[in-house]
Amino acid sequence: METTSQSRAGDLTGDIAVVLITIAQLIFFVYYSRFISWPVTAPDGTVTRISLLTDNYSAWLRFPIVASVIVVVASIIVMVSGSEPIRHAAGMVFSILGLTVVVSALVLAPFDFSVLPNPTAARIVPKVVNGIFVFMALFYSVSTVLQFRKLLSSLR
Repeated sequence: METTSQSRAGDLTGDIAVVLITIAQLIFFVYYSRFISWPVTAPDGTVTRISLLTDNYSAWLRFPIVASVIVVVASIIVMVSGSEPIRHAAGMVFSILGLTVVVSALVLAPFDFSVLPNPTAARIVPKVVNGIFVFMALFYSVSTVLQFRKLLSSLR
């Protein structure tokens, strides 16, 4: 499929956005994870943060770190090459990496919502979060198949 300079510029803009967002997420997960917490205000006005992270967070963190590095490198390769098959192969890899990160979050359960002060919220939030993770896993699975089909059609 022939690409126009306008669609190439749009692809390039999207690739740059992917790199910037991925780097921002990586910085947040690695350096600002202390903000993944529930603030509790004492009667004297001091605020204590109760972490929502389990000991499994550091085990889970390696998945998004590796995925982020691969996404940034692959995005740069896509930007430089401009090749449609490489773009679709990278999209398929991104979907597989997203699936890996989400499934690892489901398996390792790096979040502890039992610290929430409202018992109803402490019971419901984990179910909602797990539901979102399952939805994301389905999304990434479908996306992988679609990217694979696009890759095959771009090779013809």
